[in-house]
Amino acid sequence: MLIPIKILPGDTLIREGEPSDCLYILKSGDLIVSKFADGKPTQLGNIKPGESVGEMSFLDNLPRSATVKALTPCELWMVNRAQFDQELEKSGMFIQTILKALSGRLRRADKKLLT
Repeated sequence: MLIPIKILPGDTLIREGEPSDCLYILKSGDLIVSKFADGKPTQLGNIKPGESVGEMSFLDNLPRSATVKALTPCELWMVNRAQFDQELEKSGMFIQTILKALSGRLRRADKKLLT
């Protein structure tokens, strides 16, 4: 079940370093993704409607890798861990393995961008 939420411009949806218990799908609005390096934020990109956010840490159970804030009023759907795990169980080990591998590759790519 998707849980609808709304946030306002300037609101922080995800904080770098925090644990993950959900992922989001952006229904409307614009989000900015940034990462702190040398004490300064570096913009990594934007999330547009139809895209997911927070999936890396959600999949690999590591801390959030970046901070995500609203640039405009946003409507999102939230998927919690229990809901996702139920759906993932149905998919079997094959899909679980691929998702975790992709998440690991994204984390390594993010680190290379900032070094």
